[in-house]
Amino acid sequence: MSLFLDEIILTMREVAGFGSGHSLVDMGCGRGYFLKHLSNLGHNALLGLDPCRELLNDALFRNVRAGSFENNDIPSSSFDVVFTCHTLHHLRDPHPVQAIREMTRIAKRYVVVVEVNNTNLPTLLVCLLHASVERNAIRYNLSSTRRLVADGG
Repeated sequence: MSLFLDEIILTMREVAGFGSGHSLVDMGCGRGYFLKHLSNLGHNALLGLDPCRELLNDALFRNVRAGSFENNDIPSSSFDVVFTCHTLHHLRDPHPVQAIREMTRIAKRYVVVVEVNNTNLPTLLVCLLHASVERNAIRYNLSSTRRLVADGG
C-alpha cells in the first residue's frame, strides 16, 4: 500500500507542488491510511472525513471525523488540497458532480481525485465481483473522471 500512496504523493508534488506546508482534507478517508502516511512524512495540516462510524471508531489517524461530501461543516476555500481516493464510485449518484462541486468549494488550490479504472481488467473483475459495494465502478476510467471533474467545475 505504501508504494501506491507514495505514487499519489509524488504525482501531487509534480503536478500541484504539494508539500509538507500545505493543508489537505481527505474526503471519504476510511480509517485514514493516506493521512497517516502523509503524517509520517512530516505533513501536519491534515483532516479526514468519512461517513462510516465503524471506520471512524477504528481510525489509524487522530484527526478523522464524521462527515461526507453532502454533510460537512468545512468552510469554503479552507484547504490547499481536497483529496478523495476510490470514493466516488461508492456514491449512490452514478455521476457525482455535486461531490466534485463540494470539493471545489472547499479547495483553495487543488482538487485531487483518484478513482478506479474500468480499463484495467483485474480492477474491473474485482469491482464486478463486489458490485453491491462497488456500485458505479464500471463507469470510471481516466476519460470519464476527467469529464466528471470538468462538469464539477
